[in-house]
Amino acid sequence: MMKHTLKYFLISFFCVSCLCLSSQRTYASELEEYAPIFQDDFSTFYLDEAGNARIHWNPSWWPSDASSLTYEVEIASNPEFTEAQKFETQETSLALKKSQFGTNGGKYYCRVRVCDSSAETPVYSNWSETKEFAYVKINKTNFPGLYTLLKKNISDTNEDGWLDPTEIQNIWSLETRSVSKQKNGKWVTTPATKVSSLEGVEYLTNLCSISLDQYSGKKVDLSKNKVTSLTIRGITSTQISVNAPDATYVHIESHFSTKLTKMDLAKCNKAVNLSAYGSNKTKTLKLPSTKKNLKVLSLSDFGFKTLNVNAYTNLQQLYVYKCNLSKAQLNKCKNLRYLYFYFCDKIKNVDISKNTKLRGIDIYSCKGLSKKTVKTYKKTKLTWNKGKWWYSTDAYSKDMNNLYK
Repeated sequence: MMKHTLKYFLISFFCVSCLCLSSQRTYASELEEYAPIFQDDFSTFYLDEAGNARIHWNPSWWPSDASSLTYEVEIASNPEFTEAQKFETQETSLALKKSQFGTNGGKYYCRVRVCDSSAETPVYSNWSETKEFAYVKINKTNFPGLYTLLKKNISDTNEDGWLDPTEIQNIWSLETRSVSKQKNGKWVTTPATKVSSLEGVEYLTNLCSISLDQYSGKKVDLSKNKVTSLTIRGITSTQISVNAPDATYVHIESHFSTKLTKMDLAKCNKAVNLSAYGSNKTKTLKLPSTKKNLKVLSLSDFGFKTLNVNAYTNLQQLYVYKCNLSKAQLNKCKNLRYLYFYFCDKIKNVDISKNTKLRGIDIYSCKGLSKKTVKTYKKTKLTWNKGKWWYSTDAYSKDMNNLYK
């Protein structure tokens, strides 16, 4: 009898043990598959009353049988998390002091995981997705050419001299305007704020529009931003290179007193509407290397003798002002609808007879052209010194409404 009882006890104990072990394994497996989730960008970071940056995340799953769960947080200046700062907290948020971002701050990466230390061997969940953020000091080290503009801007809402992630999220545009004033009896135009470089603009990750009056830098690099509209007037350098891979609207214009020799727009590959204005007959212009997106092109004050836009087969509108052209090749631009030549005295003939979709062309004060030297398709309306009369037509309005589609 006792032997049977002992046998039953051992079998029961073994079964219970198996159940416990099975439960622990199930729990461990569930925890390992779990990963915390960061809150959306607009509420993840903000400054609390103590002046700390606070990071928040959500526990999308919480095991009922876990006795002591903590969050392990890593913050590093690289996505590989080498030399990461490590923190532990039982809350679903973490406060970070400014001193933890060093003298100048910068770009950082954050991730979170759960740890259950109640077991003999701690069990960890998967890491959350990596959150990228910037926390930067507004100084000349981080923003050598934008410092004055950012200091004048209301983007630093708490006036602590730093841009925290929430403030960065609220910077949608950078803009300067020129002001006119009298100097020695003459009216002169000067920028309200001078910008000499866009270095540091990569920290402004929500930026979508830039409009600057007068710019003294030699390059514009927006390769780490998502800027869709770019306007820079009054370039005072002798050459300019623009890398704006997401800009669909691009307007680049030299200052009238500058001898701009080279304008490189080859990396503006999503540009739909592009205006390039040189000065004193700028010799070199590089247009976008991707040909399919460009639909509207305006050129002014360039010194090259030949303009060949045949590769831009989706081009609908071409304006050429005061250029030293002697030849224009555009007969393969099958979608061209509007064409305008203005004070281009050296061009002697234009053949657009194969541009069957061309609705209108106006020749304004181009001494070398005449009705005999401009060959058009039979349905194209050709005018002289009338200007862009098509602006008032319904067809033009429809074309412009569909421009970005």
